[in-house]
Amino acid sequence: MRSTDRRFLPLAFMAAALGCSNYAVDGFMVNKGKYDSDSAEVRRLASYTLNCPADQLTLRVLGKQRDDFGSVGQFGVDGCGHRATYVRPHINTGWVQNTLQASQPAAP
Repeated sequence: MRSTDRRFLPLAFMAAALGCSNYAVDGFMVNKGKYDSDSAEVRRLASYTLNCPADQLTLRVLGKQRDDFGSVGQFGVDGCGHRATYVRPHINTGWVQNTLQASQPAAP
């Protein structure tokens, strides 16, 4: 292998590592590790805010961060007759509840 080829090896390994951990959620390509961590945190916050057991909450990815590394930027949460939106304003900040509303009853 030529020495000029070796300088691309770290990039190839990094790309392979990042590519293997990405998957689609609600139409967005996200990093699995970040998604698992972020969704657990949002589920914990929403459970408290909505006064609803975590296992009764449904999360949906509504948007990504602009970093293009697979970070979720916005979650929608439904549960126990309520709906809330959580956003992360910047990569290194926590999740913030953006909206909260009671779900409308289903039409007869």
